[in-house]
Amino acid sequence: MTKEERLPYLLRTLIIATGGLSALLGIVVLAGWYTHTIILIQVLPTFVPMQYNTALGFLLSGLGVLALVYKLPRLVVVSGGLVATVGILTLIEYIFGVDLGIDQLMMEHYVGVKTSHLGRMAPNTALCFMLTGTTILISYLFARYKWCTLTIGTLGSVVLGLGIIAFSGYMTGLESAYGWGNLTRMAVHTAFGFMVLGIGLFMFAWIKERGQEPTLPYWFPVPIAIVVLTFSVSLWQALHHVPAGDAATNLAPFFMLVFGIVLAFALAMTVNRAQKALSQAASIEKARIMLEARNREIEDLNVTLEKRVKEELATSREKDYMLIQQSRLAAMGEMIGHIAHQWRQPLNLLGLLLVNIKDDFEYDELDKANLDAYTSKAEKLIDKMSATIDDFRNFFHPNKEKEEFSPAKAIEETFKLIEDSFKYENINVTIEEETDVTVSGYPNEYSQVVLNLVNNARDAIKEKGGKDGSIMVNIGRDKGNCVVTITDDGGGIPEEIIEKIFDPYFSSKKEGGGTGLGLYMSKMIIEDNMDGRIDVRNVKGGARFRVLLPVASESNPS
Repeated sequence: MTKEERLPYLLRTLIIATGGLSALLGIVVLAGWYTHTIILIQVLPTFVPMQYNTALGFLLSGLGVLALVYKLPRLVVVSGGLVATVGILTLIEYIFGVDLGIDQLMMEHYVGVKTSHLGRMAPNTALCFMLTGTTILISYLFARYKWCTLTIGTLGSVVLGLGIIAFSGYMTGLESAYGWGNLTRMAVHTAFGFMVLGIGLFMFAWIKERGQEPTLPYWFPVPIAIVVLTFSVSLWQALHHVPAGDAATNLAPFFMLVFGIVLAFALAMTVNRAQKALSQAASIEKARIMLEARNREIEDLNVTLEKRVKEELATSREKDYMLIQQSRLAAMGEMIGHIAHQWRQPLNLLGLLLVNIKDDFEYDELDKANLDAYTSKAEKLIDKMSATIDDFRNFFHPNKEKEEFSPAKAIEETFKLIEDSFKYENINVTIEEETDVTVSGYPNEYSQVVLNLVNNARDAIKEKGGKDGSIMVNIGRDKGNCVVTITDDGGGIPEEIIEKIFDPYFSSKKEGGGTGLGLYMSKMIIEDNMDGRIDVRNVKGGARFRVLLPVASESNPS
């Protein structure tokens, strides 16, 4: 049995146990009435007996609860209807002072300790049976309605509260807690039976509401308030029957009632806030776990890419081809980090959408319009993430033949892939386009060169130790060449090594910070494969790289 299945199984077992215990209690007391075994009817000689109709009510209530669990609709309707009817008729007898002939209909009573009407159950007992029978009927007849579980849990809590009050009256010797006025008192085992039934009904509402989720239902604060209010009102009613004393004693019931009401609402609000906090914490934890899983996938992919780099180095015979593949895979490793930044916000927004859908569903606010709106937002986020993957795949798809392309467009597509990670690192990138020209070459390889240069600029800014940085990209034209300059404020390149930075395996970064192939490959792509030129020089506060390619044609000459 999995962890998720454990709670529903435990709840179902306890519900069956409460139903069976209630039915067994009724059978035992009924047997006592038929066999004249007084100890089964009346626990102690000074205690109130459980009336015959009360025992019958427990038998039917227990069968009703079991019928709900095992889905026996006819038994649910019959048992719930009979229990509710007996409770209502008994209350009518008390309220209107009539005798409907149901008190000794099936048994002539011979035990009448603290009984105002021979054979008639106590008024609080009748009230509990009315609520129990009504709850059993609602559980079956209105199961498809959202308010059903809240009603079941609330009524079950009232039954539980009344049972606790009566039982505590026996424990404390306060007779007015289990009896109303001079009317028949509730028996001690009757009070125990209602505690069992109340627990069973509450757990039935819980399992219907939450199913596989091991959390308390959203309406849990309501039963909490009901139980406290029931306890307070019953205690207030009991204190009213205490002999009058001084003024402070006479005011005690009033202050007890006010205190109980305030306590009920305070507890309900506290539990509600605690539930919301736990729900938010659970949502955050789920999002954190998802993000960690994505990061592990990215790390695993990076490891795989490193292995592929080593394999290519070991098997390649042509030096140029080997270096191109190594540089490409290294760039892919950096691009994975950029994709992680671009996916983080959509993933967070998707998580929030799920939380909003869940909350709207729980509060019965999820109509078609809201669902369509949430679905539309989710589809847009998924499309954005899918587009990122397509851009990534296209970026690293090699060009086999030369073609005419726009450097401005290639640069724009490159920055679409990395802009989120640069924003995350507080590096501002500005692109100025003075002219729109086309060149002849390999657009994906050109994009890789741009990516290498801006990544180097970013690394220089980070190594400088500043919190913020800026990179300026300018696209212009000079004497038949498209000139792209990339300028950073990363402190520049030491003069003693500036002439070596395009050499293979030479890196100015700290040990382990680079392969020394990025700039070498960039120079080879631009100068050997695309008949262009790339150079570098220091400017105030940083370095400036220039990439020059012959213009093929102009669409908007400046």
